[in-house]
Amino acid sequence: MSNEKSAPKTVKDVTFVYTSTNEPQKQLNPENRPPLSTNPLEFHSWEIKILVGESVFKSMKKAFSGAKNFPNVKEFSAAECVEKNFMTELPDEDQVLIKFTQACLRGPAANRQNCKPVTQIGVVGRVQDRNGLTVDSETVIGNGSKGHLQFQPVQNNYGLYLYPSAICITELVERAAATGGSSVDEDAFGIESMSEVVSDTSDDFEDDIPF
Repeated sequence: MSNEKSAPKTVKDVTFVYTSTNEPQKQLNPENRPPLSTNPLEFHSWEIKILVGESVFKSMKKAFSGAKNFPNVKEFSAAECVEKNFMTELPDEDQVLIKFTQACLRGPAANRQNCKPVTQIGVVGRVQDRNGLTVDSETVIGNGSKGHLQFQPVQNNYGLYLYPSAICITELVERAAATGGSSVDEDAFGIESMSEVVSDTSDDFEDDIPF
């Protein structure tokens, strides 16, 4: 079965946490598969993690039933979101953390190619957030940043995957670029790796999901 791609969808007004669009993150390899090449980006992906309210998550599960992004989500109470510095104010409802990944490499072993990174833009003129802070491809997104996520649903032999294609930042929380890799404890989230199926990317934010 070939990859069946649907039109990009957008979920708006999300909170970004542990998001890396310019620092490839090493993915788990529980099956201990051998790399397809000597490229150091094998088993690396760009990662987008978002917090959405429980009501939004329920709508997403209904719209994309069976998506592989959903079984290992992490739930946080409204109070926990503030305690963990994900948010500065209590949200109206408990939140659900969803992970989206885009592989850094694609293609067969004989012809491995770099994938296009997840597009990252600002909501004002594509280059700023609403507070005038610069947002470009090099901006490092801090926990608590607000914005919109666009993803591409892809159906293949392994199931339905929602791959991130672009993010639009409305309120940037700045942080210094990490050195020496990520210090995020993935085991604490119970998040599993996703297959390295590559989707086309787009920065068109007009096809919104009516959540």
